[in-house]
Amino acid sequence: MTRAAGDGDDDLAFPRTGDTGADHAIRTHGIGGFEAIGSKAMTMDEKRSTEPGLLAIAAVVGLAILLIDLWLPLGVAGGVPYVAVVLLGWWFDRPGFIFLLALVGSGLTVAGYFLSPEGGIQWMVLANRFLALFAIWTTALLLAKAKRGETDLQLAHDSLEERVRERTEDLVAAKRKLEDEVAEREETAKRLRASEARFSGILDIASEAVISVDENQRIQLFNQQAEAIFGYAAHEVLGEPLNVLLPSRFRSDHYGHIERFARSSQSSRLMHHRGEVFALRKDGTEFPAEASISKLESDGVLTFTVMLRDIAERRRAEAEIRKLNAELEERVAQRTAELAAANAELESFTYTVSHDLRSPLRGMDGFSEALAVDYAEELDETARHYIERVRAGSRKMAQLIDDLLAFSRVTRAELKYDTVDLSEITAKILKELREREPARRARIHVGQGIVVNGDPRLLRIVLENLLGNAWKFTAKRPQAEIEFGMTRENGASTCYVRDNGAGFDMTYGEKLFKPFQRLHSATEFEGTGIGLATVARIVHRHGGQVWAESALDQGATVYFTV
Repeated sequence: MTRAAGDGDDDLAFPRTGDTGADHAIRTHGIGGFEAIGSKAMTMDEKRSTEPGLLAIAAVVGLAILLIDLWLPLGVAGGVPYVAVVLLGWWFDRPGFIFLLALVGSGLTVAGYFLSPEGGIQWMVLANRFLALFAIWTTALLLAKAKRGETDLQLAHDSLEERVRERTEDLVAAKRKLEDEVAEREETAKRLRASEARFSGILDIASEAVISVDENQRIQLFNQQAEAIFGYAAHEVLGEPLNVLLPSRFRSDHYGHIERFARSSQSSRLMHHRGEVFALRKDGTEFPAEASISKLESDGVLTFTVMLRDIAERRRAEAEIRKLNAELEERVAQRTAELAAANAELESFTYTVSHDLRSPLRGMDGFSEALAVDYAEELDETARHYIERVRAGSRKMAQLIDDLLAFSRVTRAELKYDTVDLSEITAKILKELREREPARRARIHVGQGIVVNGDPRLLRIVLENLLGNAWKFTAKRPQAEIEFGMTRENGASTCYVRDNGAGFDMTYGEKLFKPFQRLHSATEFEGTGIGLATVARIVHRHGGQVWAESALDQGATVYFTV
């Protein structure tokens, strides 16, 4: 089968116009062939190092052919053998040596013509010599062209190697960049998977059901809490319409609500603001719920997400609380009635104490006084002592009754809150105490600007009792020291009354604020044991606390808050 010019391998076998040796080598042998030729061209330096030896060989060959030419007659010898001298130029790297050998061969051919013995036909001898010259120079030209092609091929090889090196560097850089991009993408994918895992984990541990639907209201996301609340596995509802989770009476209205929400400017809203929300479990039971809905548009796709909580248990708890509140209110009303009755009985008792008991006590005191006065001359010292003890007992009993009545009134009195300047009240009480005993030496310090909110009358009773005790228990000191001020205890503003009096043993401190509990005898310090109990009752009614710190014979400090 005949091929057209330029077809197939035949076309590759012939050089084209404008081709360099490199171009032809690449088309003929491909990159591998070019590299093979180039690998031979890499020995040019070695060839140049052998050029002197080659010249010597060429001279010997030329002389040998000349001797043979001179020995044979002209009709026998010819000039063609001198082409062998030129052919030695193939091993020279530079074309100049080829032409030098061609000149040598030409000279030897001409010399052989003139020096050889005569013989043969003249015109044939000349034709042979001219043919030899033509062959010499044709061979020289072909060899020179081949050498130029080889040189061009070497240059092309060097250029190609440079281009290959640059391309290899580009490919290596591209490979590294690609590897970096792949690594970055793998890292991004890894982070994305971790993020998705975290998101999935967050969804799964969420205390609320999370349900996402698309624009067609088909379920796209159904977390574990949703599975627990509705009784469906996720794969049972994914892709299903949201209506499967709604009671039938709400389905038609719900679709319209979602459409209107999609067109609204809101990004989220509470669904139960429009009325009670009910949902439907897999088993067909309904339950009340609280739900919120939000929307998110991404790449033109709108997604709705509902967060829902089953409040059936809360409703039951609220109903139970309402029931308990009703029972509690009934009990409070009953207890209030009982307290009112007890207060009425207490008021009756107070009236009885204040009137029925006081009269006999006044009689005892009056008749004892009359007996002591009217029969003073007939009574001996022992009788008069007994009468005085009877009178002292009746007076103490009267004082105890007065203290009990005061304690009862403190317990029952209604609190009337107002701004109270405790510094001013303290100064007035201490002034009154000084006026009663002007001979006593006392150093007094009252902190200024101590103002609280409370009942002015009851807080005055507190200060009267505390300052009265401080005045009483410092009576045996050469100089009494009494201080009223405010400090901070446990982060709260705390008032205090401090003295350098008799003090007390903290072992018995728990008895200090109980009625009728005394830590000193009546002969040592007078009193009924009601004062500090009254203080504690008033402070507690103000929602405060009261406590004391002391050591025996080292004074005492009483703290209180209101």
